[in-house]
Amino acid sequence: MGGEEDYDALAAQAGLLPEELVLGRTIEHFGPVTPQFLRHTADEIWVKALEGLQALVVETAGEDPEERFAHWDHKDFPRLLPALKEMLSRMLRFTPAERVTMDQVMRDRSWGKWTQQADAIGLALGEEASDEMK
Repeated sequence: MGGEEDYDALAAQAGLLPEELVLGRTIEHFGPVTPQFLRHTADEIWVKALEGLQALVVETAGEDPEERFAHWDHKDFPRLLPALKEMLSRMLRFTPAERVTMDQVMRDRSWGKWTQQADAIGLALGEEASDEMK
């Protein structure tokens, strides 16, 4: 977990489009795809595609709970603070009714505190940590 990956090469090796690989990884880490999400999708082609990717994820990766984002360990991702991890989990839920709204995110004290700290040291999501964060 946690390294940069060449999705084009990985997808080609698996016989998938890069987008299919990314969506499969999303299902693996944040899934499973719920019936509520499929009803919300309301597009027969996408429902079949999502069901197929869900089956492929279970077939190839199994149901390893350690791969789920909720089980990612602080020692593997030391900059992933517990409050940030919780908020990201709420933002990335597959079922829309269970997903936090942007208004709720912006009002959350932990999220606001984290973003203020990140701004203070010039850290943006996805950038390398500055010396102060290491």
